[in-house]
Amino acid sequence: YMASFSLGLGIIPWLFMAEVFPSRAYPVLSAISASQNWCHAFLVTRYFASLTDALGDGGVFAGLAGICLLLVVFAKFVLVETKGRTLADMELIFADQSDSTDEEVTRESLSAVV
Repeated sequence: YMASFSLGLGIIPWLFMAEVFPSRAYPVLSAISASQNWCHAFLVTRYFASLTDALGDGGVFAGLAGICLLLVVFAKFVLVETKGRTLADMELIFADQSDSTDEEVTRESLSAVV
């Protein structure tokens, strides 16, 4: 299981960190991301045998396949494509626009189009 996890879902937080997290927040966000990754790996490893006894092999793997399907849908419709973009571009995409005035937002939008 751990070999499959390491090649599949286990690597996603590490890839996501490198692609999306801004450099100023990287230390904190990477610690949170790595911690949740290892906590989830622990939970699956800890309860895998119990779940297999209760649901059978097919039930457990069907549940895990369902989770993977939900994650694919999440990735397709929620995550931002980062191919060909720099970290600076990603910071602009995720920047909080609430502090800027409407004129600044309009100017930025126009410069992005031009």
